[in-house]
Amino acid sequence: MQEKQQVVFMTDGGENVRRVQEYLHPFSEHLIEWFHIAMRLTVLQQQTKALLEERPKTGADVSKQLESVKHLLWHGNTEKPSSAERLVNGVRARNGNKAR
Repeated sequence: MQEKQQVVFMTDGGENVRRVQEYLHPFSEHLIEWFHIAMRLTVLQQQTKALLEERPKTGADVSKQLESVKHLLWHGNTEKPSSAERLVNGVRARNGNKAR
């Protein structure tokens, strides 16, 4: 691999893999493949169900946003990653989980 060669890593999103990627090629692009994105979205959907029971209005809003993020990602619209990240962090915070 040459220093200025453009490299794209497609991974499961794990931190260990990210560290290896950054070590091997610090300026490379990182993509998480769809299977693991879908797994993370499924976990968030389950957390949202609990939120719906505790706070129906907030849960409905989060559920709607989650479906929107899923739709955008499925159709390749990755220009709004901060929206997805805010949603993930919001759901985790409401359910007492720390953001990763």
